[in-house]
Amino acid sequence: MNTLRVLALSLCGLAVLAAPASAELPPTPSDGIQSPHSSISAQDDALALESNPAGLAFMDRVELGYGYELPTDDYSEVANRSHALLFAWGNRTIGLGLGWQSLEQPSGGALLDRYDKYTLGFAVSPTNSLAIGLNSNLFGSRTSQALDEAVAWDVGVQWRLGEHFALGWVGRDLNQPFVIGDEGLRARSSLGLHFRLWEGRLQLDLESTMVRGLTTYEHRAKALLEPLSGLRLFGTLEASHDTGEAQEFDLNTVWTGLELSLGALGVAVAPVFSLQDEAFTSTRAYHWISPDKQRSLFEMPSRWITLSFNRNFSEASSGGFFMPTAPPFLGLLRDLDRVSRDAEVDGVVLLGGNSVLGYAQSWELRQAIHRLKQAGKKVVVYLAQAQLRDYYVASAADQIWLYPTESFDPSDLQLRLVSYRSVLEKLKIEAEFIRIGAYKSAPEGFVYDSPSEEAKAQTTQVLEVIHEDVTSSIQRERRLTNATWEELLNKRPIFPTEAKEAGLVDAVLYPDELESQLRAAFGEIRIEPGYRTSKTRDEAWRISQKIAVITVEGNIIDGRTTQGPFSPELVSGGETFAQICESLANDDSYKAVVVRIDSPGGSAIASDQMFRALRKLATKKPVVASMGNTAASGGYYAAAGADEIFASPLTITGSIGIFTGKFSADALLEWLGVSSTPITMGEVTSSLWEPWTERERERVEAGIMYRYQLFLNQIATTRMQSAAQIDKAARGRVWSGKHALDERLVDRSGGLLDALKRAEELAGYAPNELAVEQIEMSEESGFAFGVTELLNIQQPEVTGASILRKLVGKDGLSHVLPLFYESESALMLPEFVLHLD
Repeated sequence: MNTLRVLALSLCGLAVLAAPASAELPPTPSDGIQSPHSSISAQDDALALESNPAGLAFMDRVELGYGYELPTDDYSEVANRSHALLFAWGNRTIGLGLGWQSLEQPSGGALLDRYDKYTLGFAVSPTNSLAIGLNSNLFGSRTSQALDEAVAWDVGVQWRLGEHFALGWVGRDLNQPFVIGDEGLRARSSLGLHFRLWEGRLQLDLESTMVRGLTTYEHRAKALLEPLSGLRLFGTLEASHDTGEAQEFDLNTVWTGLELSLGALGVAVAPVFSLQDEAFTSTRAYHWISPDKQRSLFEMPSRWITLSFNRNFSEASSGGFFMPTAPPFLGLLRDLDRVSRDAEVDGVVLLGGNSVLGYAQSWELRQAIHRLKQAGKKVVVYLAQAQLRDYYVASAADQIWLYPTESFDPSDLQLRLVSYRSVLEKLKIEAEFIRIGAYKSAPEGFVYDSPSEEAKAQTTQVLEVIHEDVTSSIQRERRLTNATWEELLNKRPIFPTEAKEAGLVDAVLYPDELESQLRAAFGEIRIEPGYRTSKTRDEAWRISQKIAVITVEGNIIDGRTTQGPFSPELVSGGETFAQICESLANDDSYKAVVVRIDSPGGSAIASDQMFRALRKLATKKPVVASMGNTAASGGYYAAAGADEIFASPLTITGSIGIFTGKFSADALLEWLGVSSTPITMGEVTSSLWEPWTERERERVEAGIMYRYQLFLNQIATTRMQSAAQIDKAARGRVWSGKHALDERLVDRSGGLLDALKRAEELAGYAPNELAVEQIEMSEESGFAFGVTELLNIQQPEVTGASILRKLVGKDGLSHVLPLFYESESALMLPEFVLHLD
């Protein structure tokens, strides 16, 4: 509905209020508590249970409320008296409410003298802007047997038309329960229009109520103003008119009041004035309490929080049947980002010393610490152990505290290039590989005893970038000269007291001394484990638009994304990824997409499938790629499908190339006494039992050259370069994120949070305006899948290398060991098998 139509409805409502009128509507037992201020169209708290149950679905919190209306002494015999206890919970998709009310309506006679109303409410929001609710009301009467145990049903709808307008409708007593002989309650219908500005600081409502079979209508005009955060002034004018013969108009009642919010609790009070009697008749009040705050008159006391980066973070939340769930790295980054914008948090203690983060992730964590400091927060890192990688993170903090028994050992970085050729030779297995580019060195570990000069050169370059960034950052943050740092390295390990004397750490203490040391350093503070946002209720009515984060983690394979119970690591399937991209393209609630990649590559077909899926998605909404520790070969191919690529300086990327290979086990099988008789159709075959023939090898070489050229052409379409230009930086060469930026393989230097902000910008939104939702990628997991994975039933084409991978396991930060496939399947994986310590 457009704005002009909404304005037209507003004018119609005003015209109705100006029409001639007469008597008030008759009382009904369904009339529950009259709150100081409520809205049929906009109520989204516990009072929605009485005003319009649809509003329960727009809640994103839990709330308990108590309200009452008490008559003045002069009107104690004629004015309503009521008490209500209301409870509600909602998560913006569904809402539940429970209510008990003790009511007296003297004007209703014996039927309404004294009775109770019990309400159970349920609401659902099928879209971000529409909610539908249902109430079941059970009555209990002390004076009317007819009303006792009667049940009435209410239905409500709320429709938010953007950030400023809303419509509401509620129907009461729709089942018209019988309460007096064969006379049932008359169904009532109320319609409301709501308008708001400045994140709800100004609100206007027009509401009309009609009763089936009567010519009398009741209208209300309401206004609310919040001149100061937490202080609300409001007023309501109630009128009625008769559309029958009398055509009379009455202004019945007016009330004004105020609401005070202290964040997690508040109270609203309003005296009611009768325009007919020109006297105050009653006082209405409502008290509420909720763990999620409203805007408050007073700021809550500041606090410190503790967070750990010791956990086994993954890029996507994962965990196997026998493994604890690995929290997503995005969760840690977003917690720190929210803390930087939380006025109630003064400081953060980060617990480290056993981190398994990669260096690129560590770089991102340092950036998050810098954002905290720029926002005026104090940051302390407590290290249980002082390894170089964790100390690299800690050096960005204001202070570093160390466990007393742990020496400081900033060992030099090293990359170990591992070869399995001798193992295969002893097993009588012959490895054969064909690759494009001298730098495509992944197969070298199976065919050479030592790495090639190209492999050593590119590995050294990556190591130099990491070493330079780590050492320069530590020296700058801790104010150490080159000479001092070299001297410290030569005398390692450095004992805790020596580390403090040298200025490497600021304090040496046990964990149980942490709180007292914090108070000694920063005064009286409140310390809380973990971070829970002291969320202020969003009253801006931002329709829940989102930005999706999808993940490519681990090896890239054909088919479905899988995860077994014995390891939290994912294996990313091209088919699953493409289906998720298609779903996001068709979901208008997602305004942008960030794809986070921490993968060495894998299947060429699946990598191309991911590239294609991102290009199709990018025609519908902005897509930004964020590279984690590794986004190489097939991982880079997938990233190239985005509109823009972000990488940290320490990311391992590039490796634009392709290879394929096989393991021939004929000698092993012959030695074991296993024989076979091949039966072939045609000249060209491929067998596990014997090496390639010359003809087979030529065919395989032509196939991978075709795929390599396709790889270059696809990347050229998004990198704004020719395939020949891409080829100069390709040929399998691995680059650090720093050098990849120079080679125009990535667009910007930055981490995941930077990519999120850029995606919002490309979508036309301000930073932090879109809700971030990390999409679940794992589809197959559990005990049964783990058994099939272990036995290679899930991927029957995987041969000896997968067995070697399980034997070798994962060592240190980054262990890249490719899976080799039969049937000439091309693979995209980075350099020589790496162990990064």
